Amino acid sequence: MKSKLVALAAIVAAPLFFEACAPSQGEHNYEILPAERLVKKLEANRRRVKTFVGKGTLLIETEDFRNEAFFRVALKKPDSLNLNVLGPFGIELANALATEEDFKFYDAMNNILYQGAINEEILETIFRVDLTFQELIDAFVGSVNMTDLLYTEPDEYKVDYEEYVLTFVDDKTRVARVFRVSIRDLGVTHYQVLDENGNLLVNAVYEDFEKIEGATIPTRARIVNHAADQSIEIVYDEIRVNDDDVTLYFEPPNDATIVVWE
Repeated sequence: MKSKLVALAAIVAAPLFFEACAPSQGEHNYEILPAERLVKKLEANRRRVKTFVGKGTLLIETEDFRNEAFFRVALKKPDSLNLNVLGPFGIELANALATEEDFKFYDAMNNILYQGAINEEILETIFRVDLTFQELIDAFVGSVNMTDLLYTEPDEYKVDYEEYVLTFVDDKTRVARVFRVSIRDLGVTHYQVLDENGNLLVNAVYEDFEKIEGATIPTRARIVNHAADQSIEIVYDEIRVNDDDVTLYFEPPNDATIVVWE
């Protein structure tokens, strides 16, 4: 069964450590926020997005795989994500509906519906990236979860030209998380995770921000997991945020063959 889903996955997938501890002023006309207030604003922005619909291009690369496709993603926080992968002329190639508990994956080319309980192995098989369900939602929205940092002082904090730079180091593992934040847009532009030796584990870049329904959203994101040799790049042509009428398009034909993942 796993080999079948691995084959199906091919259809779908399509600034490090810083110096000063205190902020320094660059040349800008913006208010410089204390670190605690900045983190709260960033997390509030992430939580402001309740529903999200985007259309654009998705590129997924691994050590032995590369595929690019048009897609539509619709999600309802905290527990529903729908991804349509489209071919030429808008023809549906695959459709995935995932929640925190279960998944459905429709292979349109072979008219097979796969379904079962969700786990990280299933997520990686379908989406070809090693992310948890919540991390996957954040990846599509272009946000970084900072919940655990709301009441934590950064180990280093400064202003570098037009960006804030915050570094948090875990006391036990010595793993560092580094955030670069646009002072103008108040959006995370770079997010990095480094091990205790300073080796880069994760590198995420967010660009071309738009203000939509009060939320700051990047229209281009690239997340590279160096440890797993995986990357995902998302470029949006169209985005809707907090629309009350969000539709999850998942209606496989009645004659689809159903295969249950156990």
